[in-house]
Amino acid sequence: MTEAVRAYHDARLARIASIMRLDVLGLHRRLPGPLIEWAFGALAKVVRRGVQRDDKMPAASVDDFPIGPPTEEDIDLLAVCRAPRA
Repeated sequence: MTEAVRAYHDARLARIASIMRLDVLGLHRRLPGPLIEWAFGALAKVVRRGVQRDDKMPAASVDDFPIGPPTEEDIDLLAVCRAPRA
């Protein structure tokens, strides 16, 4: 993972933690699942926009995601699956 991706990931996690601190009553554990999923999707957009705007994070490029064997530092894993060869 490149430093740009690591910085974006860390800034995103910090913003999520600050939002979760607002839930002092633990409502995210008591509300219905569909409502939590909707709120998560809506807040995810706010977090991404905020990180890009306030933290001046550049957009990631293909070069920021090297292809190779997984390492302990990886935050994402992508596998391409194909049907078995005959």
